[in-house]
Amino acid sequence: MVVDESRRFVTGRTVPDLVRISASQNNGGLTLHFEGEALRVEEPSAAASKVVVWKDTVDARDAGDVAAMWLSEKLGRAVRLVFQSDSDHRLLPEEKCAQPGDEVSFADGYPVLLIGTASLDALNSALSVPVSMSHFRPNIVVETEVPYIEDAWSEVLLGDVPFSVSSQCTRCIFTTVDPTTGAVHPDKEPLKTLLRDRRRSSDGKPVFGVNLIPLGSGTVRVGDMVSPR
Repeated sequence: MVVDESRRFVTGRTVPDLVRISASQNNGGLTLHFEGEALRVEEPSAAASKVVVWKDTVDARDAGDVAAMWLSEKLGRAVRLVFQSDSDHRLLPEEKCAQPGDEVSFADGYPVLLIGTASLDALNSALSVPVSMSHFRPNIVVETEVPYIEDAWSEVLLGDVPFSVSSQCTRCIFTTVDPTTGAVHPDKEPLKTLLRDRRRSSDGKPVFGVNLIPLGSGTVRVGDMVSPR
């Protein structure tokens, strides 16, 4: 996760150019990529320090000055890279938990986000210019025939791994950021259309996709069967 000088999380909502940086695994560390440049970052060994994600203050490990300088140059502001080790924990609030002790990493609020392909097709049919699934950053995409059918699921088995469907995912200004270029849509699409057609949450925010919490461990693979309940 990228944090600012106050150790608070930074996202593409306020720094759209973040989407132009990608990361790949590299023997326990990461390799960061930006416009043909690459930087290898080893898994941090620093002592834990506090960072802030929304209202949560959690432990994280700083990835060092080289990564901080590289990212700060690309983003045009002072930032640092932090890492959550297996010994650093961020518990889900009790009201979000499927079972006691459920955790989430640096994600907004839940471990997994799922979207059905028919839902994107339905949204794109209402847009003058279609958007990609990457605008919504799901972990798991499921081939579906009925738009928004995932909203009705309470549990889903992906391969042999069971998940609880905790809630619909509320959407924000980040959906208007092009996931390739970092450009913000001049008409605030697709959020504008979602606000018109998918305003479902109790606070009036639009929803798209569902938040999942794993109920067991295992491996989810491309091509796995999906069994909802």
